[in-house]
Amino acid sequence: MSSETIRLEINDELERSRFAIQWGGILGFIAHPFYYFVWTYVLPQPYDNLFLRLSGALLCLPLIFQKYWAKHFERYLLFYWHFCLIYVLPFICTFLSIKNSFSTMWMMTEVMMIFIFALCINNPLLLMAEILIGGFSAFLAVIFTTDSPIILSKTDEANLALLPIVILCSMVFSHVIQKGRFIVEKNKALQALSGSIAHEMRNPLSQIKYSLDYIGKSLPAPTATNLAHPIASQQLHELYRNLAQGHIAIKRGFQVISMTLSEVSSQAIDRSHFDYVSAALATQKAVDEYGYETQEERKKISIHIVEDFIFKGDETLYIFLLFNLIKNALYYFKLHPHAIITITIEQAKVLVKDTGPGMTEAVRAQLFQAFKTSGKAQGTGLGLAYCKRAMLAFGGHISCASVLGQYTEFTLQFVPLSTEELSAYRHAVLQRAKPFLSGKRLLLVDDDAQLRASTRQLLTVLDIEIQEAANGEQALQALQQQAYDLILMDINMPVLDGYTTTEHIRAGRVPQHQHIPILAYTSELPYMAEVKTQKVGMNGFVSKPCSQLELIKAVQQVLEAAANHRATGPPAASATPSEAATPFPPLVAPVATVLRGKTVLIADDEAINRQIVRSYVEHWGMQVVEAEHGMAVLTHLQEKRPARSASDGTSDGSGEGSSNGSSEGSNGIDIILMDMHMPGLSGVQTTQAI
Repeated sequence: MSSETIRLEINDELERSRFAIQWGGILGFIAHPFYYFVWTYVLPQPYDNLFLRLSGALLCLPLIFQKYWAKHFERYLLFYWHFCLIYVLPFICTFLSIKNSFSTMWMMTEVMMIFIFALCINNPLLLMAEILIGGFSAFLAVIFTTDSPIILSKTDEANLALLPIVILCSMVFSHVIQKGRFIVEKNKALQALSGSIAHEMRNPLSQIKYSLDYIGKSLPAPTATNLAHPIASQQLHELYRNLAQGHIAIKRGFQVISMTLSEVSSQAIDRSHFDYVSAALATQKAVDEYGYETQEERKKISIHIVEDFIFKGDETLYIFLLFNLIKNALYYFKLHPHAIITITIEQAKVLVKDTGPGMTEAVRAQLFQAFKTSGKAQGTGLGLAYCKRAMLAFGGHISCASVLGQYTEFTLQFVPLSTEELSAYRHAVLQRAKPFLSGKRLLLVDDDAQLRASTRQLLTVLDIEIQEAANGEQALQALQQQAYDLILMDINMPVLDGYTTTEHIRAGRVPQHQHIPILAYTSELPYMAEVKTQKVGMNGFVSKPCSQLELIKAVQQVLEAAANHRATGPPAASATPSEAATPFPPLVAPVATVLRGKTVLIADDEAINRQIVRSYVEHWGMQVVEAEHGMAVLTHLQEKRPARSASDGTSDGSGEGSSNGSSEGSNGIDIILMDMHMPGLSGVQTTQAI
């Protein structure tokens, strides 16, 4: 070991020991004079020594004021600390014990001294060495300062025979403490590192999402054919598939970040937004949306539905839970190419079984502990710990059975919902939907007559009028003949498919229905349908087949959003089909017209964050001012700005005549989007200054 390595280890030990050194000095400075007074005047003992007591106290005094040591002498602090420990504990205590003929009280003091020493010394061998040095030095000091011989009784010999056992126990105790400190420090470091990485990953993920949004905006419609340089249908499908998978990857990346931050900070899972979830539908969605490396990986997973059930929880959280189990299984499949995963859905239970390598009992015992991982070089040990927290939040639990070399099976046990609770849930969904669906006219467009009949049957519980069309061309003809409140549109149809039909409607082929709500009813994978339906201007999608309640809730959501949009007035005349199909997030009605023309000050020290937010708010018709830090925010608020015309729905910098309630002195800025962590003045400090 080099001298530089030794020096670094000494410095590291010193930094870890500073707190203990200071408090050790305080206790040593107080304890020795105090116990001299007690053993001399309160509970008199045969022998005590004022010189030893005062010298021990004075040796401890410099330790209390270690921060005032000159830099030149600070390098010797650790050595001085160990010298003080040897003198103040084993030397003085052993010397006084011998002088008091190893009485019971002094033997108890000796034992206590050894264990206190174990708290101060992390290294078991160093602990034993320093106790022996201090004790032997005390023995020599007694010999040189005492004329009479040391005579040990049988009781003294028996008591002394216990000391090696006490020293051995203290060494074990010291080792356990050292190991525990190391684990605690390691976990704290992992927590800090995980939190830091999670925070830092948000910016690049946001930038990728921002880029994907623009790529999606530039892509032609899913069925476009009238292009200057036409793209083959299969190529266009692949572009959309990759775009959709990119969005899914980013979405899941943000979820991983949230999970990591939640786990390292031990935040409780929020149950306030829990809803009723179909285990079969959510499981299918998880299997479809998982980011497989190859199509061969996807083929290794199968779903077996014995009995679907409803549980109360969060679908996204459940999907993420399954992602973790699938990811862990697939990780080991590279060495077990014939292994498969079977997900079985039974009554109030989901079984995830893989025929991979299995695991030992020792690994299984610590499977759900945070920061515990086995066999994965890059594993954090957070995934399964979070799965356990999620299942506990659902009111259930997760367990694992495994046989090494054969299989591993995770069991997700949910709380069975009573018939009364499910009936109450069904009744509540219908009651919420009736105000929006009652008396409405729906156009059902699907080339499958049997599916049209089953869909009509699902909606018979509501007072809703349904007309049918077998393809997109018939749908356009029906729209020209009468008014409808909603179109439930199949995607893949002969003559005119759903995407092309929607493009015709949004382009104004039937002018009075250009903005009619359109709900896609599709068998496409959800993550693909989400991107494609947004592109052509559809208002949402629902997968088929679906349950009655799922269909009703989807129809209600679209009609409710349409009603709110109508409450804010008609869409802007300048809106084009391409704008309606933008991939940017839709506004939450009825705020669309409120934001148009307002000025937002975006305060963030990250340029990419300002750029992303700027792209969104400008799309909503807002004006943007940027600031890199808190002082820039205050400067912008103090600048004189040109007056804004009343026709913009805004006021001049004085705030007079403002229709948005902006206060005087806001200088034409209606709202500030403030980053919390900025150099100089933080978001909180800037707000206090404002």
